[in-house]
Amino acid sequence: MRINYMFFLVIVVCTVLSGCSKEELTETGLVAKEYLDEKGYKILSYEKQVESYLLTESKLKQPPYDLQWSVAGNNPEPYFDKTVYVEKFIVKGHPLDNWESNGVKSKGKVYVHVFVVDGAVVGGISYPDIPARHGMVGAGYSLDGES
Repeated sequence: MRINYMFFLVIVVCTVLSGCSKEELTETGLVAKEYLDEKGYKILSYEKQVESYLLTESKLKQPPYDLQWSVAGNNPEPYFDKTVYVEKFIVKGHPLDNWESNGVKSKGKVYVHVFVVDGAVVGGISYPDIPARHGMVGAGYSLDGES
């Protein structure tokens, strides 16, 4: 009897832990995932939908939106007065995997924030995974690590 109880308890704990260990993809997260898959990036994890907001001209005058949308490849004008969903992933196989500057090296993976509007990827930012004490300044790089 005690063995059955312990077995049941182990199953419950494992189920709870596995259910909490990964975020479920949102609808816009799925759009972003498909985009990243098409680019050939290996998705290590889906972190979550970081935020959603209405994109306006006044919003673009505020940090961090002013910097994020100023990155090459992010043209905000067609998306004014629309909701932007920001989906965060950790990927490998990205141009920033081997980023290095002033003796600081990437840990071989990259954080990407994918901007989704009306069911399509419209931009985003990326930044290498580096030690916290060597924080980067600015908005990071374009979604594909080009700027």
